[in-house]
Amino acid sequence: MSYKKSRARVTFEANASALLRLSRFASLKKNGFSYDHQNLIFQSAVFRVCAAIEEYLKTFSEDLFFSYTSQGAKLADIPSNIRAATLLNRQSEIFKSYILSGDEVATLKKLQPSANTFHVCFDDDLLVKQIGKGDILGTKKYPSLKNLKIIYNRLGITDIMTEAHKRGKKDYTSRHESFLSVREAISHQLPPPLTFQDVDRHFSNLVELLNQFDRISYSHISKISKSKFWPS
Repeated sequence: MSYKKSRARVTFEANASALLRLSRFASLKKNGFSYDHQNLIFQSAVFRVCAAIEEYLKTFSEDLFFSYTSQGAKLADIPSNIRAATLLNRQSEIFKSYILSGDEVATLKKLQPSANTFHVCFDDDLLVKQIGKGDILGTKKYPSLKNLKIIYNRLGITDIMTEAHKRGKKDYTSRHESFLSVREAISHQLPPPLTFQDVDRHFSNLVELLNQFDRISYSHISKISKSKFWPS
């Protein structure tokens, strides 16, 4: 099966396109927006497109797990890092509780080989509820460079930005850092003045970056799990 955009990418691009159209409309002198009104709209567009990236990550992880479960994937079909991350998360809570309470009896009961904690290890079992859609994203949905690396490493892609650089032959890291610096200034500081050209440039960079993410993920999922599980 050849690459097809994920549903998450299609939705992201539609949202980004709608925000860009609104920004372009506000930038035209004939439409009568003051400079201050234009800036409010441009800043809002930047803020909302960041939320659209978060939604892309959320939708992609949910759709991927729906595809796995609805098509009868076995645990052996799931990227091993997701399974390992799930095991880590389950055990972390157990050991945190043990450190606080010192209750060895309760801890050993939870760590029995037959306990739910270890069900993720059984290759031949069908994926049911051993792993959840939240085990990819967790609390890392804000698209910082650090969070993006963590999220995609859970899929088994060691360094998503390095892979994007190789494929696109561009420095996506600097471009994404530039976008995030504007987004964070809008959230926490005196917002910087923006032009439509600024918005257009950032949006173009983000659409291109998520194109790379989607294609890299497709290649990886197809190799590890089979292309039929791709959430298009």
